Amino acid sequence: MSRFMQSLESRTLFSVTSATLAMDLSTNVADDKAVRADLAAFQKGAAADEKTITTDLKGASKSNAALLKTLKTDESKAVAAIKKDVASLLKATPLSKKDVGEGDALLKKPTNTALATKVSADATALGNSTSAPLTSLESDTTGTTVSADLTALTTANPTNTTLATDAATARTDLSTLGGTLVTAGQKYSTDVGTLATDLSTLM
Repeated sequence: MSRFMQSLESRTLFSVTSATLAMDLSTNVADDKAVRADLAAFQKGAAADEKTITTDLKGASKSNAALLKTLKTDESKAVAAIKKDVASLLKATPLSKKDVGEGDALLKKPTNTALATKVSADATALGNSTSAPLTSLESDTTGTTVSADLTALTTANPTNTTLATDAATARTDLSTLGGTLVTAGQKYSTDVGTLATDLSTLM
């Protein structure tokens, strides 16, 4: 019985180590950087496509002014919403750093029940922290009205083949760059969840 209890205690206390937590945190920090890079690429692509569309409409009918303004307004709103989603999502990074510090402290003092309770609560909060912002990000990258605005412009200018080509490129960029950002966000969320799970096993 004594040997059994020693084996169980060893498994409970040391199945996750400081090295495990450090690796989890390192992965989360790398994911954070990837999400930020993909957000920057999304913003850059949106700005470049908007500039190209604006150039395509130079010298065109003045009736395009209102349509172009709508496009710019909607694109600005979409980018702002996505930036807000990413900022909310990445709040898990400082939480991860704090929680790893607590986890390391608990590994050194596994009998500290107050700390164990705190680590347990914080692990649960961390595991839940990315769900809502990731859902918003997924929605905001696909639910923009920019595509409809581009269609309105091309419909109003049926003979402008350059505009049609560039509008198609803008749609592709919106989908591709947005998809890449979402994929990075999903990986980040999954890896934050892994850290949360590892922290929860310390109790």
